[in-house]
Amino acid sequence: MYKYKILIFILLLITGCNSNNVGQKNRQENNPSENAEIAGEEFNDFLFVGMVNKNSGIYKYDVNKEDYSVFWSKRYEKVVKLYYSENRRGAFFITARNSGRSGALPFVNNIKIYLINVNTGIVKYLTDIGSGIQVFTGWDTKNSFKVCLNYIDKKNPDYIHQRNIFFDITGQKILDEIKTFNITKEGYPKPEELEQNITNGEYKIFSVEGDLNSLFLVNLKNNDTTLITTVNQKLNEINWSKDKKILIFSTIKMRSGRSEAKSDSGNSKLIIYSLEDKKILKIFEGDGVKNFFIVNNWVIFDNGFGENSHINIYNFINLEMIKKISVRGGCGLQNIPQGQSYSA
Repeated sequence: MYKYKILIFILLLITGCNSNNVGQKNRQENNPSENAEIAGEEFNDFLFVGMVNKNSGIYKYDVNKEDYSVFWSKRYEKVVKLYYSENRRGAFFITARNSGRSGALPFVNNIKIYLINVNTGIVKYLTDIGSGIQVFTGWDTKNSFKVCLNYIDKKNPDYIHQRNIFFDITGQKILDEIKTFNITKEGYPKPEELEQNITNGEYKIFSVEGDLNSLFLVNLKNNDTTLITTVNQKLNEINWSKDKKILIFSTIKMRSGRSEAKSDSGNSKLIIYSLEDKKILKIFEGDGVKNFFIVNNWVIFDNGFGENSHINIYNFINLEMIKKISVRGGCGLQNIPQGQSYSA
């Protein structure tokens, strides 16, 4: 009898171990966020812009559930741009009542600025900056968010006023200034180009412009220079993996008047490049802007225009597509890209 009890105990122990292993395997297979976890960085969700009913709003994508839900929307406001800070520590977005073209000039009306606390999910209204013909936004530095609004002088249309507003990462206003330009003498004012992340401390990327742009990689230790690729598009956005082994960058179509190679297709490219092997691992091309960010071994980027725009999650270590996110009416990381709005 004693032997039977020992045998039953051993069988139960083995069965329990196998059951635990199966349970662990199922949890791994059903938890896609583990694909994005390297060096302990946790990544559970991110925000993006998509159509909510008939207006653009903000959605939250849940990595674990592989599903999205409406995060913020207002009936009479459409989201113009959504911007995360570096490492997604904070986020701003701007809205407008409406926008479009009136004759030859663009317009954007009733612009409002909001701050998102990414830890609590609380949205805070900051200010209303009025209306104008164009608005530009972006992170001026790691901790400074900039909104630039151009508007025509009400009395003399030869003058354009440019209002520049800077906020820190908590939403506090740092600077609010207005510059005035005489467009007949000085030309149309453009915002200053924002700083690009052209180096990871070991390598630097730069372009040599011509009829075709040549993109080069420089080793900062020995100054060795390697040609990455040649395109008929302009370098647009640059980022590096945390382990400094992968370079990811996007290019965007030049304005008309510059030559275009017949072999190139579409409006933009997203290129994944191995710094160790000195070779291109993957190219995504076609329509769209290819706004992107990197988290662990994932690159998350938008693709396509208008109703066909969507977001891809791609594992650049395994070179496999993880997820395609689509919303009726289109979606993107910063806005819903429209074809006529994007060229360099």
